[in-house]
Parts: sequence; C-alpha cells; structure tokens
Amino acid sequence: MWPPLVALLLHQFVLIHAQGILGFLNLGSAGTSRSVARPPSIGDYTSQGLGLLNYFSSLQRNPTAAAPGRAKEVNLLGLEGVKGAPDLVGLPNANFLEGVPVVPGVAGSVPGVGECLPRGLPFITQKSPSMFQDFLRNIPGASDVLKSLVTVPDIDAHSLMGKWYWVVVTPSVHTRFCSTSEFSKLVDNGKDSTFSIFDSFREGGEQGPPKIGFGYGLKNGKKVNVYTQQDPCPYQVVLVGPKSSQGQYEYVIMSNWAKYPVIGMVRDLDLYASKYRKEMEHELRKEGYLNILTNMLGGSLRFVDWRTCRNSQVTTGNIVGNILNGLLFG
Repeated sequence: MWPPLVALLLHQFVLIHAQGILGFLNLGSAGTSRSVARPPSIGDYTSQGLGLLNYFSSLQRNPTAAAPGRAKEVNLLGLEGVKGAPDLVGLPNANFLEGVPVVPGVAGSVPGVGECLPRGLPFITQKSPSMFQDFLRNIPGASDVLKSLVTVPDIDAHSLMGKWYWVVVTPSVHTRFCSTSEFSKLVDNGKDSTFSIFDSFREGGEQGPPKIGFGYGLKNGKKVNVYTQQDPCPYQVVLVGPKSSQGQYEYVIMSNWAKYPVIGMVRDLDLYASKYRKEMEHELRKEGYLNILTNMLGGSLRFVDWRTCRNSQVTTGNIVGNILNGLLFG
C-alpha cells in the first residue's frame, strides 16, 4: 500500500496530467487563457474598424509608403467626398487604394520570423485577437506587405532591454493584471537582433493566481517584432519614448498594422504618473489607437492603476507557492 503522501502526490499528478502539466506549472496555455477576459464589446469591434481606417489614413499622410493609384476618400459614414461630420470631429478620413498589392513570399513572410505563427502550435493562442490579422493569415505575404507600409521609429534594441511595467492594455484580449515583462539575452548581429521575453502577471484580477509566460523578439533593420503567447501574430514596437540617462527608452507602445490590440509599457511607474501618462495618451490619440468614438462606446484600452498592484507583483516565491499549493491540495 502506498504511503499517504505518495498516494496524494500520484493522485495530483493524474489531475495535473489531465489539466496539462504546463498549464499547472503556470506556463503555456495558463498564460493564454481567455476564460476571464470580458467578451469583445461593440467598442472593440469599432476600435478594430477605426484602426483599419487609421491605417489607410496613415498611408495618405505618408505618400511615399502608399503605391500611387486611383483612390477615393471615404469617411466613417461611408460617404464619398465628405470630409467628416460635426459630431465626429477628429475622426479619420481614409484613402482606400483600389487594389492594395499582395506579394506572396516576400521577405518577412516566414512564420515566426515576422509573419504570424502557423495554426496548431501548442501553448499559443490559436486565433489572433485582430480579426483582420487573423483573416490575412490565409493569404501568404499579405500582412507583410501591409506592415511594410507602416512608418515606425528606428529602434535601438539595446535600449529595449530590461524590465517593463504594463500600463496600457486591451481588456478583451489581455487577461493579465499587474503584468511585467523582462527583455533580456540580446544577441546583436548588427542589422538583425534577437532577444528573449519573460512575463509575470496575475490572472483574473490583482489578487489572482500568479502566472508566468514567455516570448521572443526579433529586430530586422528598423523594425522590431515581438511574439507573445496571447497572440500568434507579432506585435510591432510602433512608438517609443525618450531615452533615460542610462540610454533606455522610458516607454514603448506595441501594436500592429491593424492597430489592435495595444500594449503600453513603462520603465518607472512614478515617472510615468508624473511625466509620461499624458504624453502617452496624446501619442495614442494622435496615431489613431485611441479615439472619441470608442471612448463613447466604452473604450477598447485600459490604463492600468498600479496602485492596486503595489503589493501584488509576482515573485519567484509566489510562483513556487502556487505550484506547491496546487500539487498538495489540488
């Protein structure tokens, strides 16, 4: 007969195996669970639609990126030639190019190296939160063409390294609370660079169970692609703040060509509250990640209140304790 403790451990092992060992250990699918996320709202769908309009609007502002050709101006109400409506002041008018080019197999279209990861990989959310990105996964090279038309800053990979605090999230996508990311192990080959990402967060709320996750980043030329477990399609670093005296960016904003979802991260929470909160919000509005219509419909972004997280940061002790608690008590 098995000793009681051994029998208990074996019983828990069977339960662990049924649930998925990596999920139990706070890895993999534990980091990608969306069971506690709020369902997408009309504000989320509106945000995705406006993001697409803003994408085409940015091509209009940057004529060197958009291929020349016939275009017609369409506003948010779908009316040709109308520059906007009085109750929608500040919302974008976009030039929709007739026949946006799609060139399958262009550079950057390799899955996991600039392109969305293939379906079926374990421990990765299978569907992208962005309905436009998810659709274009069926057209090789399409998203790469659209990304290539986005103007992004020339990123210094060394200035990205270190610890980041998440201060802007998309609630229907990101189930993480009190989340931090550590960018490290940079391998710099000049034009191309790679680095690893370690995430720690709480799931379901500020006092929820501690979780960890992993990802990686790739820098090719000016652009940086960041892969996380919550999205099979990469984020791009689309905006950066000034550099500190140590040469590190004070904040970064990550999204994609479709402008959904969005993650904003900062180095120093106190400095962010006193100096950079309004600046980040201004940049998000200026670039079309925030707008008045989605605000009226409930908004698609949330600014994290880290005052509720001060005593909830995830530590190695939290994680080990959570694992032992699950192992011993289920």
